[in-house]
Amino acid sequence: MRQLCFFFLSAGISPLLNAQSDYAATLQNSIKNGAYELALHITDSVLADQQRAGNAVSLANYINRGTFLYLSGRSREAIQVYQNCLSLAEYRHDTLCIAALCANMGNALFTSWKYQDASAYYFRAIPCYAALRDTFNMAMLYYQIAQCYLYGPIPDATTEVPGFVKKLRALNHPHAQFPLTVLNGQVATRQGDYQTACTLLTTAAGQAQKTGNTGWSDNIALCVMDLYVEMEKARDKNLPVPSNCALGQESLGQTLVKANTLAQKRPNLPQKANAAFALYRYYLSLNDNRNAAEHLNRYHHLREELASLRSSEENSRMEAEYKTRDQRRQVELLNAQNEQQKAQSALAIQQRERALLEARTEAERRDNLLRLMAAQRELDTCAIQSARIELAGAALENTRKAESIALLHHENALHQAQNQRQQLLIALLIALAALGGIAGRMGWRRIQERRLAALRARISRDLHDDLGSALSSIAMNGMLAAQIGEPDRMREVLARISAEAQTVSSKVRDLTWSLHPDSDSMDELLVRIRRFAAELFEDTHIHLHFEIGPGVSDLKPDLDARRHLYLIVKEALNNAAKYADATEVHIRMYREGKKLALEVADNGSGFDPATASHGNGLNNMAARAALLGGELRVQSAERQGTLVRVVFGVK
Repeated sequence: MRQLCFFFLSAGISPLLNAQSDYAATLQNSIKNGAYELALHITDSVLADQQRAGNAVSLANYINRGTFLYLSGRSREAIQVYQNCLSLAEYRHDTLCIAALCANMGNALFTSWKYQDASAYYFRAIPCYAALRDTFNMAMLYYQIAQCYLYGPIPDATTEVPGFVKKLRALNHPHAQFPLTVLNGQVATRQGDYQTACTLLTTAAGQAQKTGNTGWSDNIALCVMDLYVEMEKARDKNLPVPSNCALGQESLGQTLVKANTLAQKRPNLPQKANAAFALYRYYLSLNDNRNAAEHLNRYHHLREELASLRSSEENSRMEAEYKTRDQRRQVELLNAQNEQQKAQSALAIQQRERALLEARTEAERRDNLLRLMAAQRELDTCAIQSARIELAGAALENTRKAESIALLHHENALHQAQNQRQQLLIALLIALAALGGIAGRMGWRRIQERRLAALRARISRDLHDDLGSALSSIAMNGMLAAQIGEPDRMREVLARISAEAQTVSSKVRDLTWSLHPDSDSMDELLVRIRRFAAELFEDTHIHLHFEIGPGVSDLKPDLDARRHLYLIVKEALNNAAKYADATEVHIRMYREGKKLALEVADNGSGFDPATASHGNGLNNMAARAALLGGELRVQSAERQGTLVRVVFGVK
């Protein structure tokens, strides 16, 4: 048996009726007619009979007992029954009973005007019904939560209620249409949109009448009563309201009488007072002064009863708060007394500990004094023994001194003999050194003569290789120029002679520079390279970048190393100037541990080292790198520039 606001468990009511078939008809009639006191009496009788017979009583029977208590207006007793049953249901993990108990607990709290607590229990019941896939009761719960927000002083009610409307719509259940339409009508009533409220409630009433849903028909009548009360209050404030609010075929008066009858059966004093006020204003509008006065008197009586009840509840609340404060003060007083007793006990303990500490200190002081006296006696004994030992030691020292004097005489004799041997040894070493010096000078002279001969041979070879062919070419071109009579041909030959003469001059300068003593330093080599590069790129569009790493200037390569290094750089720069079509040339020298690294890079057209023919330039650079004890690496590709890198060891 499930209605809008009251949740009965069929599993609990069926056994209740079957247990005492004599009471079945009476209980059904009492529930149907709203005689909940009689239903409660029958339930208590059946429960007592079951307990006397020793039969197990289901939890659902106690839940129904609490529901009958609630419907009889005994909400506090019902809440107590629900709380006891809820603990047992949670222990049993009975989802159905937990859901029904939370829903009925919310109803009881709603009737007691504890709307926020009621909404909390409604929210707690929703997941249980969701687990049971009971969308009907979920719709009822969302509707009841919205009632808590509409009637109770809950924060953010105006923003939360539309959310419950969306949740009702999202259930997409046929039974959710009634609460959805009615709830929209109530929201319109609260917002003062009385015409929309009338339309929505009229629609809901028509649906309820068509489907024969008496439960929602009754609830819609109560909503119409609330709408009429709000409209009358608006008329008192001279606000515009619609002329009437009849629903379906029933007149407004019939609807208000039906709402009043329903309100009298429910333990809700504000609802009863609103029903009396609605009938008072309705009969007053019909000039039925007798009925108007009757309902006005009943309205004032209910308002007084409601005020008295609220005052009683406020007094109970204040009394409970006073008791709570008094208990808190008593607890604080007991705590203060306990703290004082603890402080006194701690003080007594500290005093006892101090006395024990003083006694222990005195005992230790006496022990220390006794130890000190014993130590003093031992020191005196040791002093006597020490004096005896010193006397014996003095005698022994005298004996040792005599032995030392004799030993010194013996050592002096040995030293004299050793000095004589050392003098003979020194004379022998001097003679050997003189002979070694003479031999060393002769060997060094031979080494220098061999080095000079090698240098002369190399200079002769370079002059023959580098200059001989160039001078021969100049001589041949000179003889040819003397025999040519044509001016253009003669100018061409003379230009070749001039170019070869410049080449000879450059090679002579390079050779002279490498042999000059002032060119021994690394700085002179760097200056020579920089000058050559600047002169080479002076009239071109090539930008030169010269980068020298730390520690390079401190190196001192020999004559051959300087010459080979300079010629490698010179050859690489000439190639970049002639063939690379570059705009940037970088010369970098830096140290890699105990080695020197040289890099000449350009951003020119590049070439493929695998397919390009190795001319004399690359072969000469590779040969000179090998003479330096290093290795030449050339990295290049089409349109990606060229990098020439040499790494070799240097002192």
